[in-house]
Amino acid sequence: MSASGTKQSQRPPWILGITNIRGGGSKKAISHANLKGKEHLRCLELWFVEEDYEGKGDDDASAIELLEPHPNLEVLLISDYGCSKFPIWMEFQSSSIMLRGLEILDCRNLEVLPHLSMLESLQSLFLDGLDSMSPKGFFNGLEASTTTVAYPNLKIFTIKDMKHWEKWLMETSSEDINVMPLLRDLYILNCPMLKSVPHQILSQSVRKLFIKNCTELTISWLPPLLEEFILDGDGGSLSRSLPFKNNTSLKILYIQLSPHSTLPHGLSQLKALQTLEVVECKSLMCIPDELQHLTSLRELYITQCPILGPCCKKDHLTSLQELYITRCPLLKPRCNKKGEDWSIKSHIPNIESSPLPQGLSQLEALQTLRILKSNSRLITLQRRIAASNLTSGIAYLTVSYLGSTL
Repeated sequence: MSASGTKQSQRPPWILGITNIRGGGSKKAISHANLKGKEHLRCLELWFVEEDYEGKGDDDASAIELLEPHPNLEVLLISDYGCSKFPIWMEFQSSSIMLRGLEILDCRNLEVLPHLSMLESLQSLFLDGLDSMSPKGFFNGLEASTTTVAYPNLKIFTIKDMKHWEKWLMETSSEDINVMPLLRDLYILNCPMLKSVPHQILSQSVRKLFIKNCTELTISWLPPLLEEFILDGDGGSLSRSLPFKNNTSLKILYIQLSPHSTLPHGLSQLKALQTLEVVECKSLMCIPDELQHLTSLRELYITQCPILGPCCKKDHLTSLQELYITRCPLLKPRCNKKGEDWSIKSHIPNIESSPLPQGLSQLEALQTLRILKSNSRLITLQRRIAASNLTSGIAYLTVSYLGSTL
């Protein structure tokens, strides 16, 4: 066996990375590392060779047996391991185990995880590209266990690029098992076939939820105390409708690269929302009227979105303090007969011929206004702003074009 390199340069002695791990040669090359005797080692990275070859699984299995670290290890990363299961030492059965963070990356042949659900020290778990593992493997060992708490101290959990996961269920006969009672941050990324997640992990402890490119996902219930929600790409049912009702906990909503022509329904139920960011939603045609009900909204960001139709009632966003419109032409007004709303259009060739959106002066709490990359004469724009009764409350005004700022 051999390990052709270590990532030790400019690193403290408690961090060690071993690269290009490959079996088939002398065992001395790896056993000489004596990781089990390094009691001061806190972070270990094991990078197996990426290319697939005949016998890689057996070679990797024999190599990793010799790479058992000291129980004091706190962070472990394993990448491109080629066997279907991990060695016995990764069952982490000793009560002296201190492992806090575990990352398993691109282990394409891995079929089942160790009994991680009973590891009391584990606080962060990152699973990426485990093509051969079914969702059942995540709760391995839980059925035969007498424990009443699974992943008792896990705070951050990420699954990424699980291309074949469909129905992710917690199959156990006991309904009394408490799953991830301390989980705060949940990331579900690039799982295109995933249709469901266990309701047990969407618990009231979760404060941050990040969903990215899960087109088949259907979720009818979200953590009740969620504070930050990020939707990147197509989030399945969540990109169409938010299952909230009179929600008073969500503070931040970030929507990026949505393929839909409108924002998710249910915005009006976000009674405490303070920040809304809409970024690179190329198909977005309008901001729904529901936005006018976000009376707690303080920051509104709209970036690289072709927006048409009414945006919001001018006198409803009474708490708005920061409005950012970036990489868009200046938004042209289109008022109704009573002049009660203002609209945002996707293109205005000459800002000089168009006034600022009517109704901005009604945003009495507005403190920051930025208009970036406008095809305009900036001096004329600055004069229009000065004459629009906006300057009395604004603390920060930025108008930029090609790197210049007024």
